[in-house]
Amino acid sequence: MGMAAGIGYFIIFYTLLDDFARKKQWHRFIAALQKGIYIKAGLQVVNLAMPIARFVSPEILAGMAAVYIAERLGLDYHQPFLSSFVMTLVTGAILSLGVGVISFIILLVSSRKANAVTTNDRL
Repeated sequence: MGMAAGIGYFIIFYTLLDDFARKKQWHRFIAALQKGIYIKAGLQVVNLAMPIARFVSPEILAGMAAVYIAERLGLDYHQPFLSSFVMTLVTGAILSLGVGVISFIILLVSSRKANAVTTNDRL
């Protein structure tokens, strides 16, 4: 139940973020976020297909960090809902940070391309 609640939290968060971005008409942000999600998913598939670097998988590292943080907070398996919820939130936050970095890079590149096109159009 804790994991389901954590996943539900991220579904609500990303739904609200998408709604906010659409209302503000941040089309490049939405496109960059979608591409970032697809790239992250593709990297996850590649990581499953190529077990050579499995020990450096972002998902595994995020999960290990989540377990470490939950233990440092004093959460253990005697509190299954709370520990699962916190571990899901931490894992999701770390992986979302990765998607955010990828999306930010895409947004920067697309902004430079858009500026280059408009600059060339003026000449």
